[in-house]
This record gives sequence, C-alpha cells and structure tokens, in this order.
Amino acid sequence: MKNLQKKLDFAIFEYEELKDCSIFMYRNRINNIDAESHFINFCLQLYHFKDWLIEHNHEKKQIIETYITKSKYLSVIADIANENKHKKLNSKNRSRDIVEKGNNHVFISLTEDNQVVAKSIHEIKINNKKINVVNFSRKCIDEWKKFCEKENINLDFKYK
Repeated sequence: MKNLQKKLDFAIFEYEELKDCSIFMYRNRINNIDAESHFINFCLQLYHFKDWLIEHNHEKKQIIETYITKSKYLSVIADIANENKHKKLNSKNRSRDIVEKGNNHVFISLTEDNQVVAKSIHEIKINNKKINVVNFSRKCIDEWKKFCEKENINLDFKYK
C-alpha cells in the first residue's frame, strides 16, 4: 500500500502546484506554461494511479475500469493522459467527449503597497464548454476518494 499511497501523493502534489499557479504569480515566478504542465502531469499521475490500484487490488480490475469509464471526470483524465502519451488517441476516447486544449488567462493587479499580483486561470474545453482545470482536478481526486471509501481501500487523500 505504501507505493499506492506514494502514487496518489504524486497526483495530489501536481494538483497543489496547479492550484498555486492559479492563485498567485509573483515577479515572474510562474509562467503560463507551468499551469498547463502541472495539469498534464496531474492527469498522467492520476490516470496511472489506476494501474497501481489494480496491482494492489487485482480482483477489482474490472470494477476499477468500469468506474473510470462511467465517471464523467476520470474518463476525461484517461483521454488526456492517453493522448499525451501517444500524441493522439489510438482508439475511441473513453469519455465520449470532445476535449480540447484550453487557454491561460492572466489577471494582473497592484496591491496597496505597490506589489504586482497576478492570477492565472488555466482552462480546457470539454464539448466546447470552458472548464477551470483546478476545479476539474479537484473533482477527479474526489471521484477516486469516493471509490476508495466505497471499496474499503484505505488511503490518505490529504489535499485542500
């Protein structure tokens, strides 16, 4: 279970980094590529968490695969991860949705003490609807948490 927890922690780390990209940018500490990079890494880590979960719960393989396919969020993660691994989806996409690369929006403001603060929001498009990747990523982690609780798989989902 230790390795399974570590794989989950990697995905949660990318989620936390993505959240940080979306909250504050100080003096060029973060550029627009960072948010996209953390989101892609999050997708890859969280999707491959499935492989580790199956390794520790082989008898639940079909239950796990079916859960991903039926999940509105995890099926999109699967498509994004596979597209990034293979450059394009080799088979029919799991989510049956059209997922498009999104945009970064940067909002810059000046604080009372003349500090420049920027907020970056990274979005993807699913079926032509703009989706904030931080909110989407949170829902993906919540989906796995719900599954693990239902299947009595004890993992620490330590995220904010």
